[in-house]
Amino acid sequence: MIMLAFFSACEKKKTPVTSNNSSNQAVAGNWTFTGMTQDNGQYTEGGVLVGTYTASSSNPSGSMTLNTDGTYSISLGYDYAVNWNIGGTTYTDHFNMPVNSTSGNYSYAAGTQKITFLSGGQSGTYDVINNTATTFAMKIFVSQTSTSGGIVEVSSNYTTFSFIR
Repeated sequence: MIMLAFFSACEKKKTPVTSNNSSNQAVAGNWTFTGMTQDNGQYTEGGVLVGTYTASSSNPSGSMTLNTDGTYSISLGYDYAVNWNIGGTTYTDHFNMPVNSTSGNYSYAAGTQKITFLSGGQSGTYDVINNTATTFAMKIFVSQTSTSGGIVEVSSNYTTFSFIR
């Protein structure tokens, strides 16, 4: 149910990402992946809240390269634990996200502090919540809907990816 948000949270759009080299300069560089967190997670079935969750990663592996020309490459993997609260009962699920790679184009809008990635006709826009000379973090709202036995299941959360130089 919980998927690697960086690769699955994108929505299909046909609008191309245009490069703005001067804005891209503000985030460009080679970044080492340090972790993923998920907060405000909710899981519903048929519109009824079944449980809430948070998640955090361990054993981060990978990096992100943002070039000033608007191209990027990302390779990320990690283990993570999802902490559930369902009906007052808490438990933890453990998962492994093997290293997965993607590349494409990106654009950073310094005024709104949003970064948009485009790869294979899919795009995702993240809020840049930390951007210093040595740290970078971005957050996105993720929602996944599926149907099982005629019941609509929705899992949603805010996922944050963190990096250092």
